[in-house]
Amino acid sequence: MPVTAALTADRTAIPLSKSLTLQATLQGPAPLRVEVPATLLSEESAPLWEIAPLGAAKLVDLPNGQQLWSQDYKVSPFAAGPAVPLSLREFSVTVGNDVSAKAAAFPALTIRVDTKITAIKVEEARPATGIELLPPEPPTGGVPPGLIGFGIAVGLLLIVGLFFALRRRKPIPELPPGERALRDLDSPSPYAELPDRIAAILRTFVAGEFAIPAETMTTAELAKAHPDEELQAILVECDRARFAGVPCGADAAMELIGRARAWVIDQ
Repeated sequence: MPVTAALTADRTAIPLSKSLTLQATLQGPAPLRVEVPATLLSEESAPLWEIAPLGAAKLVDLPNGQQLWSQDYKVSPFAAGPAVPLSLREFSVTVGNDVSAKAAAFPALTIRVDTKITAIKVEEARPATGIELLPPEPPTGGVPPGLIGFGIAVGLLLIVGLFFALRRRKPIPELPPGERALRDLDSPSPYAELPDRIAAILRTFVAGEFAIPAETMTTAELAKAHPDEELQAILVECDRARFAGVPCGADAAMELIGRARAWVIDQ
C-alpha cells in the first residue's frame, strides 16, 4: 500500500549561526507504524548538519482510513554555501494489514547558509615560489611586515577553528524518562492545548521507560502493548478533547495533569 513521505523546512536560507525547523511527515493506511533510523541524516548531510527532535512524534487519524505521522526537528548547519544539501535516511514503515515493513524515502532539500567567513578552497591555493634574494637592509628596530601578516593569518585560522569547535560541542545528557515527564507536565500551557500535550508526554514516557513504540501507536494499540487501566483512561480523556471536539476547561485540565503526574510517579 502506498505511503506518502514529505520533508519541509520553515525557511530556505539561514545564517551559519542560526537553526531551522524541519518537519518530516508520512501518510498511509491505518494502522501506520514508523521505525526511525538510529542515524537520521544521510551520509551526504551528516558532516554538514546537526539534528535533534523537537518533542515527540504525532500520529493523527485522517478520513478514509488514513493516518498521518509527523515529527519536528531542530537542524543547525556546520558549513556555509548557496545550496547546502539536507536529506534524511530512509524510514521503515508498515501500513494497514501488511506484515513486512517498507522503506520510505524523503525528498532532499537544499538550504542557503550565509556567513561572513570565506571558505578556504585547496584548489585555489597558490604554489610556493622560490626566495628572491634582496640586498640586506639596515636594521630598523621594528617588526618585519611579513611577520605581522603571518601573525594575522594565524589568528584568523585560530578564530575559525574555535568557531567550528564550539559548534560541535557535546549535547547535554537527557533526563531520565520519569524526571523529564514530570518536568514537562509542570510546564505552563494553555488549557485548550493540554490534552494533546499530556498525551504526547505520557507516550514519550512509555517509550523511554518500557521500550514500547508508544509515540507511533494509537490509543487502542498502546492498550494492548501496555495494558494499564489508568494510562488507558487518561489517554481516552485526552483523545475525546483532541479528536471528538469535547472542550477541556481549567478544572478538567488540572485534574488530567494531576492524574498523569500520579501515574508517572507510581511507575
